[in-house]
Amino acid sequence: MPPDAGRQFTRDRQYWLNYIERKCGPVARIMHDNEPYTADGMASCLRLEYQNMIDSPQPFIRECDGHRYYTITRQDIRPDRDFIATPQEERSVLASEPDSYTVSLPQLVVTSAQDSRTNAHIRDYAQLGAIEARIAMVNTQENDPYASTDYSSNTDLVVYTDSLLVLDTATFEHGHGAGVAGTGNTSHFYLVKEGRELTAGRVFQSRSQWRTFLSRRAYADLKADGLVSTPPMFDTITSAKQLEKIVAKPRNWRFDIRGLTLLFNYDDLEPGYDKLTTVTIPWNDLRPYLVKDTPILELAQVPVRNPP
Repeated sequence: MPPDAGRQFTRDRQYWLNYIERKCGPVARIMHDNEPYTADGMASCLRLEYQNMIDSPQPFIRECDGHRYYTITRQDIRPDRDFIATPQEERSVLASEPDSYTVSLPQLVVTSAQDSRTNAHIRDYAQLGAIEARIAMVNTQENDPYASTDYSSNTDLVVYTDSLLVLDTATFEHGHGAGVAGTGNTSHFYLVKEGRELTAGRVFQSRSQWRTFLSRRAYADLKADGLVSTPPMFDTITSAKQLEKIVAKPRNWRFDIRGLTLLFNYDDLEPGYDKLTTVTIPWNDLRPYLVKDTPILELAQVPVRNPP
């Protein structure tokens, strides 16, 4: 294993060991305060965690566009604060689980200075420093946005060329007390040689009315699928104009061999809509609006990827 990957592999396992010791030890004891939690219970929990790791082997180093990469994973678990604060007779089943926090992000096996710079950008984009600081806290802080929550964020490397890096991030959040789940899928485009994020201006011609085209096309497809309402029900989308802010953001784009897929996330279209909705526009329809030398054209050969 390359030295940089070996160091991260060791750190991943250290975080995992801390996670399962806390999960099967102090966290489990607190969350089982209405029944005895014995050493046998802890041993059974640890055995299950180890067996799950053994039964689900994943290759640590993988390939993408001729480059090798690996995934950093950070995990933590804490007693659910709302559960602890609630009198035992008033606790609900929904709030009977601890809070978990899991984040993963890719890193390239370093073979050049460009790989090192790209890795630093990915860590900054994923806010790895803040994540590790949060996980290092023994107790959940009062203002921590992830208190009383299951939260996971998984970032995958989709494309890595000499000029373009593309990441897909899938998030899941579940608040125990409210019993409400939220999902999110976003894309991230990074211009490797220029050392900056891709902007809409590097994809679409500024005077081509591309926002109007995308929003009208998306609205027509969503309406045909019954995902927008006329007349309005609750707070749903009722016009193409309302979609412009969503379709104009690169974070809601995904390019592959089919063309541009627009991502509509949890609550984008109507309250409580809890799954990813997509609209795909073929390359031939996009070409009149594209900047002539846009690096996005590199993605016209990328295979289709199903949403996480």
